[in-house]
Order: sequence, then C-alpha cells, then structure tokens
Amino acid sequence: MWLIPRLQKFYALQPDIDVRISTSVGLVDFQRDDYDAAIRLGHGQWFGLETIKLFDETVTPVCSPRLLEGPDALEHPDDLRKHMLLHNHSMDYDPEAPTWDTWLKAAGASKVDASRGTHFSLPDHGLQASIDGAGAVLGWRTLTAPDIAVGRVVAPFDLTLPLGSSFYLTYPEARARRPNIAALRDWLLSEVGES
Repeated sequence: MWLIPRLQKFYALQPDIDVRISTSVGLVDFQRDDYDAAIRLGHGQWFGLETIKLFDETVTPVCSPRLLEGPDALEHPDDLRKHMLLHNHSMDYDPEAPTWDTWLKAAGASKVDASRGTHFSLPDHGLQASIDGAGAVLGWRTLTAPDIAVGRVVAPFDLTLPLGSSFYLTYPEARARRPNIAALRDWLLSEVGES
C-alpha cells in the first residue's frame, strides 16, 4: 500500500526495468526464487544479504469516522470495549510486536477484553474491515496514512507504539552492483526521503 501507488514514478524513470511484485508473509529465498531484490519487514539481519533500512513502523488504533459518533462514540481508550477489536496476526512471529493487549495497557485502558474480536492474517485485511466500520484495528502508519489523509479512517488516540520491526530493501550481496538493483535502491531511498 506504500509501494504500489508510487510505482508509476519508477516506471517513468526506468522504463526498461520490469517489476514483478509478489506479496507474502514468507521470506523470498534468493537461491531458489527468481527475484533480484525484496522488501522485508524485520530487524535487518539476514545472512548473505545486503540490507538498507527504508523506514520504521508504528501502530495506533484506527477506525471508521462513524465510530466517533453516537452513544458508543470512541472518546477514551476504555470506550474500545463497545466496539469490535480487529486483530492482525502477521507479526505473531515477533514477540516484540505490539498487540491489542500491549496497546491497551500502555493507554491505561482496563475495561477492554483484548482477546475478543475478529482475527486476520494480514494487516490490510484488518484495515479494510475498519474502513467498513467493523471495528478498530491497530493500524500500521504506512498502511493507514493514505486512508487517514482522505478520511476513510481516523486515529482517535494519540498513543502510538513502535512495531519493533522496520522495512528493509534486501538483495544478495553479490548482486549489489547490478544496475537494476542500484536504480531500485536509489529510487526507493528518494521516495522514503520525500515521504
């Protein structure tokens, strides 16, 4: 959701480079799969790979603006007990990644059962459910920014927590000098700088 809206800029600068996008929670195996580079979410330490940090990630509750209205309006973190919690399990492998329980404790909310709600394996599915008014999700800053900008979702509380992982461009060290990788790397770093 961060990369795809920007790809037309890359194509304009590099019309001879084809981009193939495969989304998965699994890691690309550069020895087995036919990929030159990947964007990974993690701690940046992968054997045999050059890694360039693109950006950190944070989470905060987001929801449809409709959840801020009416008798069950979200005004305080404890008001989340009146709404469905939407859970993202894509970071379950990382014990540092914040969960609803983590966020609610940090917010001082004691009346919300953090275990209840709908569970999703990918963050964009929970985000879509929140856009549709199904409840509140711990939204990732990079995924939610476009939807917040146009008012599809709102972040009703100021508290954000670091995800604990960052986004990295990765590629085998032996391929670092390839012109297509250099072009992608330079363009990505420029886009990160602008955003």
